[in-house]
Amino acid sequence: MKQHIIEKIWETKAGLRAVCMMNERSRSRCGYVEVKKEHPCYGVDYDNIERGDDVEDTYIAVHGGLTFSSREKDPDYPLPSKGWWFGFDCAHMGDKTKYRDEGIHRSRGFVVGECERLAEQLIEARVREKENEMKIIKIKQDEVERGIHIGMDDTFDLIVNSDRLHLVVMNAIGEKTEIRFSADGCLESLMTEHAV
Repeated sequence: MKQHIIEKIWETKAGLRAVCMMNERSRSRCGYVEVKKEHPCYGVDYDNIERGDDVEDTYIAVHGGLTFSSREKDPDYPLPSKGWWFGFDCAHMGDKTKYRDEGIHRSRGFVVGECERLAEQLIEARVREKENEMKIIKIKQDEVERGIHIGMDDTFDLIVNSDRLHLVVMNAIGEKTEIRFSADGCLESLMTEHAV
């Protein structure tokens, strides 16, 4: 039994080839848009591309976010091609599937519209900064989010590269704490320098 049924193949208004497919196992749809070898994002994983227009959130805006980019092991998915495909699926929370009765069953028209939106963004998309380049972000206490709580007057530096997370915290009395995590999230070291 085929796992996917091709429902529509077309050229988007942006000039990129797209396909809408039905996943037979989950009874949910997926959408894919192809870029050619000349495109700067050809061969790049979907996590490493960003929008090229001037927006604050640079992630590609498509239903549920990008969840697919071509892989060498299956060059014929979703269609035989020499291009590189980026795709999304409609099997997220809020989407009705064979395994989830609640939510909205996304129609072919919905997926076609999302493919059109994806194609427009891919025309201007670019590769994110290299993963191994170090990024330094300075954040004051009132900007701290995601459950991190340090203290009233603290400032910290967050340094991220492809193989570790390095957090440096300086508190109000001058003590500096360095915390290092490996790429898999394991604590590597914790060191505190006391103020003199």
